[in-house]
Amino acid sequence: MPKFFATASLGIEPALALELERIGATGIEPARGGAHFEGDLALMYRANLWLRTATRVLMPIREFSATGAEMLYSQVRRLHWEDYLDPERTLAVECTIAGVRRIPNRRALEERRPTRDRPMRPEMRPEMRPDQSQKQGLHHSHYVALKVKDAIVDRLREKYGHRP
Repeated sequence: MPKFFATASLGIEPALALELERIGATGIEPARGGAHFEGDLALMYRANLWLRTATRVLMPIREFSATGAEMLYSQVRRLHWEDYLDPERTLAVECTIAGVRRIPNRRALEERRPTRDRPMRPEMRPEMRPDQSQKQGLHHSHYVALKVKDAIVDRLREKYGHRP
């Protein structure tokens, strides 16, 4: 059964889950900024038509993990984009980075540890340092979007001899 993701504004994911349940979706899993769900294509069309809290209904065509920019490029390039895109048309790629884990910088935590004489104020948040995925360059949405677009364009150029 196909899986989908309905996007929504932060904070209204529970309302979205209720709407999905009402239109017959199964396997509903609320997530930050939306909800995953399962159903047939007819359900996807109903979701696009009747959901009031969702802003988009997305249908993933492939899922994979990428620990770096080159792995992302090669995984995206493997997809048969010619099945989805016309090389005579233009192409735009949007990217949202979600779920990037950050690890507190230990020294920053020590320096800002509250004491009786110096309580932690709200504006004194511990600095964060990026985890390994961010060191690999997958933390900047514009960069990731460019790598994805490069992979798609290169695949179509290889297949048709010119870029979209």
